[in-house]
Amino acid sequence: MAADGSWESRWRRPTGVPPAFTVVFAVLCLAAGAAGFKSQYLDPREVIAEGRPGTFVLTGCESVGGSRQGPSTRCSGEFRSDDGSLHLAGVHLPESHDAAGMGPGDSFRAHGTGRGRGSGHVVRSDARGTGNLTARAVGWTGLGLLGAMLTGFAVRGRMRPGAGRARLGVALGVGTPAAVVTWLAGLGVGTGFWA
Repeated sequence: MAADGSWESRWRRPTGVPPAFTVVFAVLCLAAGAAGFKSQYLDPREVIAEGRPGTFVLTGCESVGGSRQGPSTRCSGEFRSDDGSLHLAGVHLPESHDAAGMGPGDSFRAHGTGRGRGSGHVVRSDARGTGNLTARAVGWTGLGLLGAMLTGFAVRGRMRPGAGRARLGVALGVGTPAAVVTWLAGLGVGTGFWA
């Protein structure tokens, strides 16, 4: 088989970690990255693009829940659009970093949308808010890239030794740490899971 150059000759039986496990984990990372990118970046960007400009006044922040990283922070306040047509009280910020270092009564520029299913949506839209959104996009992209790298490991695990397998190994060796650093750095600055 190896001498005839057939497709089967280029693949070998996997050793070590079962490729099925690697593929499942890769798909989960890809799915989580895509879902996080949409809900934590694209959806807030839509609020900025389509919502009404106004001012958000912070009421306060509280620690809720808990995990190995500690409780998460949830901040809420009141939003009023510049034209006075939209007023939201008790609305929660989707990004706790937006209120870091602020106290009750402090305010910032934001965009808001009306109440859909019982809740309005407010997103900080000044330079700090859009910076946090960008960091969030970078972090969730990093998780998606990690899924792509894991897919590459599954493919490499089934390839026969050769130049192509070696080149893929080098690419994965560089790409995997870069994806992890991108994921952790982006989410740590933006909506980090330890926040």
